[in-house]
Amino acid sequence: MARIRNWMLDTVDDDEIVIIDDDVSAVGFHERGKQITVNEQRFLSFLRIGFDTAKALNCYLWGVNVQSDPMFYHAWKPVAFNLPVLGPLTCHVRNPIRYDLSLGLKEDYDFFLQHCLKYRRVLRFDKWYYMAKHIGNSGGCNSYRTSAAEQEQAVRLVRKWGSKIVGYNPKISINPKLKVPF
Repeated sequence: MARIRNWMLDTVDDDEIVIIDDDVSAVGFHERGKQITVNEQRFLSFLRIGFDTAKALNCYLWGVNVQSDPMFYHAWKPVAFNLPVLGPLTCHVRNPIRYDLSLGLKEDYDFFLQHCLKYRRVLRFDKWYYMAKHIGNSGGCNSYRTSAAEQEQAVRLVRKWGSKIVGYNPKISINPKLKVPF
């Protein structure tokens, strides 16, 4: 995935790039305790607002909440600058950071951390979310995703960033927990 995502970032002839995985089934937002799925027109309008906001705030990576469950959205915190923006839906303002080719399964976590380190912020609209089915789909990463590969990649991420930034417990989740120190 890192090689493909880098190719997109290097090949697309635009300063605003949106990368959406093919297993994203919906995009929406939370409103008064309800999930509202948006149509293409509303999504495109949101993208325009997102890019304008990101540029005004000098954010070169932005996205939405990685959880669609309303319990993960807090109305008093509609945006965040240190919470993960991950691979299924990422919005990029042209910059030199690229995905680490040595991380085949956790490259999006590393990419997020690279942006936090260099630019001190990544914009995430927590009111908005995507829905994607990752586990159990055929193709993509699932063709080489195994428990052993997930663990090996997570351990590599911990080694690269340190255990104070990347926490990983395979008994709890295949995904690491990130603690951005700024």
